[in-house]
Amino acid sequence: MKKIFFICFTLLASTLLFCACHSESMDDIVKTKGELNLSSLKVGVDMNVDVVYLQESRAASKVDLSNYIVTLYDGYSQQVGQWVYSEMPEIMSLAVGTYTVDVKSAAEPSNGFDIPYYKGTATCEVKENQVTDVPAISCKLANMLFTVEYDESFQDKISEDVVTTITIGENSLQIPASESRKAYLIAPDSETASMEVNLKGTIDGEVIDYSEHFDNVKSGVHNIIKYQFIPVSDGSVAGGA
Repeated sequence: MKKIFFICFTLLASTLLFCACHSESMDDIVKTKGELNLSSLKVGVDMNVDVVYLQESRAASKVDLSNYIVTLYDGYSQQVGQWVYSEMPEIMSLAVGTYTVDVKSAAEPSNGFDIPYYKGTATCEVKENQVTDVPAISCKLANMLFTVEYDESFQDKISEDVVTTITIGENSLQIPASESRKAYLIAPDSETASMEVNLKGTIDGEVIDYSEHFDNVKSGVHNIIKYQFIPVSDGSVAGGA
């Protein structure tokens, strides 16, 4: 019997909520002042990829946002200020103009298990002699999320040395067959990336080294790699003449 291994690659798209953005020409930024109400900032974190959580206040958040990094940029993309979420000033006096507020996880993205990286952004306009609230920001998954699944036909055929290796550009991660945690890889700068998947190890008594290439893999979605073991007859008849 020949042993053929199929990979089914599934993308589970996340539900995203984007804040409306208002932009203005840099030439419109003048020396008059307005105030930005940073205490109004509401941050939600998409923990399950397909669900968006918008919290009503810092205290009400189900996620520990205290160490998240908040960065404020002006209309020239110059950094105006940066704080940890728990230490932001309540009100900031700024020149009239358009500003961008970025929120991200405290730790930089890395390759490994159970280390998601989230970020979100919103744009707001500071007007003369007015207090401007910051729009709610939904932080979404910003690195690559993977899990590996084996169907029932594989369960009694997999040896301890079986490993799936995922490679995206210069980033690579090995996922042993016994690993049940979610795997994360640093996302490339482009919206999509090419990916190499390699399955290596002893399966049903045979050493397997199987690779497949995938294009248009996206960050911020749940990428599930599924293996199915399908024996195919080679045409021989057992016990034949």
